[in-house]
Formats: sequence, structure tokens, C-alpha cells
Amino acid sequence: MHSIQVKPLSSNTKWILFSIIILGVLFQSNGQAIEISYQDGVLTIPLKDELRKNNLQFELDTVDVTSLIQFTKNAVKITLVKALGLRSHQLKIYQLIKGNLQELSQYDFNIDKTELPTHLSDFKIETSLSAATTLLDSTKNSPHLDWSFDANSVISSEWQIDEWTIDTQSDLFFDKNYRNNNQHMIELGDYLINASMDNLSIQLGHHQIPDSSLVLDGFHQRGLSSTWHSDAEDKTLTGFVFNSQSITGFRNGLGLGNKNARIIGANAKFKPFEDHEDTEFNLMSLQGKHQMQSNEINQGSAWSISAKSKLLKQRLNIETELAQSLFDPDSQGMSAKKAGRAYKLLMYYNPLLKVSNDDENPKDTSSDDSSGDVAEIEFCLEKRWISPSFYSLANAALSNDLDSQLVSATYSKNGLSLSASLEMQSDNVKHDPIKNTINNKLISTSLDYTPSNPDNAQPQAWGEPRFGLSFSSSEQKSVDLPKGEEEIDKTVQTIEVSADFTYDTWDWNTRLSYDTSNDKSGHTNNTTNTELSFGIHKQFTESTQVSAQWQIDKQRWKSTAMNVALKDDLTLQLLILDGSTQLIKDKLNLSGSMTWSEQRRPQQLEQRSNTVALGLSWNNQKNSTQTFSPEVWLKGQYSQSEDFFAMQTRTKTYQLMTGLSVAF
Repeated sequence: MHSIQVKPLSSNTKWILFSIIILGVLFQSNGQAIEISYQDGVLTIPLKDELRKNNLQFELDTVDVTSLIQFTKNAVKITLVKALGLRSHQLKIYQLIKGNLQELSQYDFNIDKTELPTHLSDFKIETSLSAATTLLDSTKNSPHLDWSFDANSVISSEWQIDEWTIDTQSDLFFDKNYRNNNQHMIELGDYLINASMDNLSIQLGHHQIPDSSLVLDGFHQRGLSSTWHSDAEDKTLTGFVFNSQSITGFRNGLGLGNKNARIIGANAKFKPFEDHEDTEFNLMSLQGKHQMQSNEINQGSAWSISAKSKLLKQRLNIETELAQSLFDPDSQGMSAKKAGRAYKLLMYYNPLLKVSNDDENPKDTSSDDSSGDVAEIEFCLEKRWISPSFYSLANAALSNDLDSQLVSATYSKNGLSLSASLEMQSDNVKHDPIKNTINNKLISTSLDYTPSNPDNAQPQAWGEPRFGLSFSSSEQKSVDLPKGEEEIDKTVQTIEVSADFTYDTWDWNTRLSYDTSNDKSGHTNNTTNTELSFGIHKQFTESTQVSAQWQIDKQRWKSTAMNVALKDDLTLQLLILDGSTQLIKDKLNLSGSMTWSEQRRPQQLEQRSNTVALGLSWNNQKNSTQTFSPEVWLKGQYSQSEDFFAMQTRTKTYQLMTGLSVAF
């Protein structure tokens, strides 16, 4: 066994992109002195006799790094994906002889803190600039050209500092009116700094906690979070502090300085059972304040505990959660705070899920069947109960005052997919006598069918088809109606039939939908709406294509309010044509569109309009690898409309615009 102690050549390199060079000392191997160097993530070994053999395999810290090897004239270089850490390392060299690996050499070395590399491994700036002005405008008499400017940059970098890997990304944008809105001329948009080392990661900037719950869901703001996970990844701890408002700009800094707009919280996930890795618990807690535009300050706290597990050989998935909040909507003190509770139960059951015969460690093997005719079925049951006073600053979109039950099922086989769901909702779960309690019943069904194409056979003349049929119904009805409140009794139903056909160079589709709205309470009009559409797209060449879309919409409404029967019909038609081609390959592009619309009542034309638009763009980009890409464009538009409602009026407008865009 050979031993090598790596020592730094110099520590005064922080001025050169934080690059630290590590050189190895001499050691004895077969009577020869060998010098190993480690610089900026590259381990270099002089090319001695033992390394000139064929079928060599290199192993660094039990990891095969043979694919990272590069032979030069005098050395072997290993370009590491990740920098070596603060510990002992071992490099082994094997040779494959008649199918067996034989060890040739083993080198042990240590790296001290002063010997870790610090360098910038990647840096990129993507910038786009654009300027535009209107040359002709029929609505303006002034010949003055008013230019508009827009610019933004995305700056990204990757650093290796000691054992830390740091990724950064920031968005910068230019606003010429910065003095009018109290901003900098060049302002900061979203940014994110992500640093990771072994089991620890830190994020600073605009991001969100990936774990969702009744307390925190989809909360994407500027802030700081840190996550640690165990080696077995069965335990995860996350702490975070976020700004409660959506902010950008340099002025807001880290976004954590405003105590009236700050949310602090923690999240812990753990798997307590070693013999059942599918069982996981999640604890979430947070508190903070949020400043409204009216300068009122909402403050409160919330916590939740949730668990999820897989039973019956992973066929049954169960998720449950209990949450509680203490919220003050107007910062009037502890006496004004209201306590709220919420819970949910979610169950998925897949009776046809194929699993292995290993009872201790079953796994999904349904994907192993490549026949394509395996049936899949899944049942779902969801229960949510949220009290009227439950509120979390990190999940403001959650509907409170709700009691809902959802049952759904899906089935698929041989290109056939069928789904159905029934949801019963009731608000005012406390049955407040001064509130109108409304029950909602939501029904949804859909059927999709895509005929299989065995052995990739040539599609028929009408292309590869896909058919769809869907139906939905929504019913709202008052249950506990306080005195003086208006009764609600409304039903909305929609049915839609669709067909899509795809061929090599063209495709077409058609859709028919019919929906009705019936208000038995008489507060709104009863309506029916029938819509038919047809679309086609044709690709003539790689750069030439055309498309057309036609739609007709017939609307009818009827009112019985105040015992007076009123009704009306309206027909809307819309036709859109689009096309584009290249006049000069990879240089000059031409695009055009035409839109025609008509609005008509029985025996009466009310309105008709059409718009024609043409555009030319010159792009100097020669190939996809060119970094500088300027584009000059010219667009023109002509519109004409006729209104026959009161008296015939005709309006014509035109506009000619030009601009320059640069990306590099």
C-alpha cells in the first residue's frame, strides 16, 4: 500500500476566483517517486508503467470513476463531479484480466481544510434587449415617434467552495420610468442562492417549501430556508423565514427585515418504523405577520401533524392531517384572536396493482408488463373539514368554512380511460344562524379513447384519432336560510364531445359543447349555450405552415323574474386564419393572420369586424450555437368594424410598428 499526504502549495489564491491548488508530496512506489496533484476538481497522476496497461479501472472512495478518466501524453487526469471533502480518501487502480479484476495500486491521502478547492465552475449571462415604436397610427395625429425599451438579464453561476456547492440565479430588468415609480433604473427581480454540502442545503431568495399541508401550500416568496436530512433520508428537518408579501427589487434586500411582514416556521419529517419505510410523519409549525395594503396587520400561528402510509402491499395509500390555527385579523390583541381547526383524510386504493411476491418488501411491478393491455383502476376518497375561523398566513388560498366529501374512480385499458367523481360540499359548517348555508353537489365524468396502433402501423387517411366525452354538473342550494337572505337554487350542467385526428404533416379537430344554467329561485337568467368548433393545421415544409379555426356559438337566455317572461337569442361566429413561412432561409420570416367575427340576433345583424395583420422579421442568427442574435421586425395591422345595433357605423383603424430585439 502506498500513502500520500496532500499539502497546499500556496494559500494566497483567493484573489483568483477562489482557486486553491493542492499538490501531493513524493512517495515511493517500486523505487520511483510519484507526484500527485489535485487542482480545481481534477486529480492528476503521472503516467507511469503501471498506468500504461489496458483494461484499467479506477475507483475513488468505492466509486467507479473510470468514465471520468482522460489520458494525456504524460499523465492520467480524473475530472471529479464533486470536490473532495474534509476526510481521508482512497484511490484504487484495477486491471481486468480474463474477466477478473486485479488490484494494481492503492493510494491513501487526506485533505485538510486549507487544501479544499475554491473556484468558479460555471458562469453565464443571458440578456435580451428590445426597442419598439409606432410608425403609423390612425388614432394619433402626432408624427412623434415614442420609443419603448425593455431589457432583462438572467445571471447564473456555480461555485465550489470547500465542501459547498453553490448555485446562484438572479433576474435583472431595466425600466426607463424608474424615477416615476421610485425604483432603480436596473432593478432586481427574482433571485435564488442554493448552497448544499453533504446532508445540508440552504436556500436564500425566491423559493417555496416543497412540502404541502393545510398550513403551508404553494407559498412562493423571498426568504431563507435550511434543510438537513439523515444519511438514510428517513429524517428531514427544515427551518425557514419568509417575507409574507410578494416583493422584488434591490431595496427589499433579503426581505426579512420587516417584522410586520415575516413568517417563521419549521417542518420535520421522519419515518419511525424501519420495517415499514412507506410510513411517514410530518410536523409543521409557523407564526408571523402580514401587512395589508390598508396597513392593517394580520398576525397568527398555525401547526399541523400529518401521516401517510401504504398498506395491503402498497395497494392502499392513506394520508391524514390535523391542523390548528390562532389568528388575529386586525391585530387587536390576544382577546381578538380566533382559534380554528381543520383536518383531512385521503385514501387511494388500486386493487389491480401488481406487486412482487416478497411480503417484506413489495414493489410495484405493473410497469414490467409491456403488452399495453393491462387494466388499471383506482378509487379515491377524500374528506376535508375546515372551520370558519381556520386561517394560515402561508396558505391564504385555502377555503375556510368548508365541509366536503369526494369520491372518485378511474379506469384505463387499451387506450380507454374513464373517470367519474362526486363531491358534496357545505359551507358554514358551524351553522351560524345569521349566515346562508349553501350545499354544493359537483358531478364530473369523462371518457377518452385512443385506438391502439399495433406495431406502429401506418395511420389511416384520417390520421390517428382520439375521442372524448365529458359531463359535469354543479348544484347550489340554500339549506339554512336566515330571514332577509335571498334563496339560492341553481344548477349548471355541461356536456362536451370532441375528436382529434393526427397525421404526418397535418391534423384537425372538432368539438361540440352544450351547457345550461337553470336558476329556480329566479334571481338570474336561465341560459343555454351551444358551441361548435373546427380546426385544422397543415405543415407544408419545415418553415411553412398554415392553420384555421372556425367557431359558432349560439346563446339563449330566458327570464321569469317579476312574472314577466323575457327571452333572447344571440349567435356569434369567429374565423381565424394563421400562417408563416421563410422568404429567405434562416434570415427573413413572414407571418400573417386574419380574424373575422360576426354577432347576429334573429333576422338582425348587429356587429361585424375583421382584422388583417402581417409581420416581417429579419434574424441574423446563422446557427443555434451563435451567442449574439439580433432581430429586426416590422408589423402592420388593419381593422374594420361595422355596428348595426342603433345605426350603421363603420370604423377603420391601421397601425404600423417596428422594433429591434437582441439576445446574447
